[in-house]
Amino acid sequence: MEFKGFKIFLYLGLVLVFVLIAYFLIWLSLPEIKNNQRELIKGKRTLEEKENTLAEFKRVSEKYKKNSKNLKTINQLLLPEPDLPLILIQLEALAAESKIKIQNISFSPLEKSDKGVGILPVSLDAKGSYLALKNFLEAIATNLNIMEVKDIALQVEKKGAPEAVYSFSLKIDVYTQALPKVEAPSPPPPEVETPTK
Repeated sequence: MEFKGFKIFLYLGLVLVFVLIAYFLIWLSLPEIKNNQRELIKGKRTLEEKENTLAEFKRVSEKYKKNSKNLKTINQLLLPEPDLPLILIQLEALAAESKIKIQNISFSPLEKSDKGVGILPVSLDAKGSYLALKNFLEAIATNLNIMEVKDIALQVEKKGAPEAVYSFSLKIDVYTQALPKVEAPSPPPPEVETPTK
């Protein structure tokens, strides 16, 4: 019997030692484990956010690369500055190609568009057939520099001729990269004191 009692105390002692080890090693480190779990969850969220940000950055970067080619093309089509002689030569060449006779060309001051580019308004008076006018408008639309016809006024000049001759006025916007210069307002004139008598 004595041996059985000893075994029971031995088992109880081992269980007590095991419980004490479990308490000191596991139970006391349980808050630290929970804290580490929270940190791990935070780290996973941060990693997901960074991965999402990286994916968005790659998407925007690819979109920019695609659009930069278009931007380069558009910048090549926009005149850097309103070059009046070049615009005049281009319009005269387009008119000659379309068999139109230019009567008058005038340029207005540079304006700013809503899109952030400069617009040089051009007024053009010319004569020619309806087909020549159509060809001239198509040539303007496909010109190397971006031009846009804003207004057309048309009058028949010779009806009885084999091909009617029209007189027309066009208002054309030529787009440029340059913007109008904003001048600072001039200071008011100095006040002159008049002597009092």
